[in-house]
Amino acid sequence: MIGRPERIVLARDPDHDLTEGPAVQFRLTYEGRLLGASRTNPRPKHKHEIRKTFHKQLKQLFKVHPAFEIYRFRDINDPEYYHSDFIK
Repeated sequence: MIGRPERIVLARDPDHDLTEGPAVQFRLTYEGRLLGASRTNPRPKHKHEIRKTFHKQLKQLFKVHPAFEIYRFRDINDPEYYHSDFIK
């Protein structure tokens, strides 16, 4: 059995104030062979299979997490369609 991976922070968001609490945290999982790519064999089918696995997980996250409420499908004729944070 493989142990849990170490926590690695790839990037920090300079606009996120850590005093407001943690940002949304989630873990994407993939079980299967992870094949490397090269210039001569970029393995697009393999990459696509991994993307499809992640897509299912992200779709569920967007469906249930309240932080993503503003991104859910809405009627474009609804005056509340555009979130005020994005209008500048």
